[in-house]
Amino acid sequence: MVSQMPQEEQTKNMPSKVYAPLGTRGREAISIKECLKCGGENTVEVVDFSSNDETSGENILETLDYTVKCTKCEETYVVRVRSMYLEDKKEENRLVSTVFIVENNQEYWLGVL
Repeated sequence: MVSQMPQEEQTKNMPSKVYAPLGTRGREAISIKECLKCGGENTVEVVDFSSNDETSGENILETLDYTVKCTKCEETYVVRVRSMYLEDKKEENRLVSTVFIVENNQEYWLGVL
């Protein structure tokens, strides 16, 4: 069974940071509340949200698309979070979450949660 959160809660729950692996040196936190185009701090606002779940056997692939707009440079892009769950969408069942930036229907990997 897949549990659903109201859309307003999902929008508010956009992650503020993702982590990019640095090989054997650990990982670096990247703020996605900072515009990836102009670097403006805390200038990114969510203007739209959509979600989609796909089931494959016992696994659930959740895709969350946050359309964001920078209040400084006016650039708009999509932050996509894909999370794989085993059997049920509960935090303890989350296997992995990856974050992408989507531009012109192309996904660019940003990091993991």
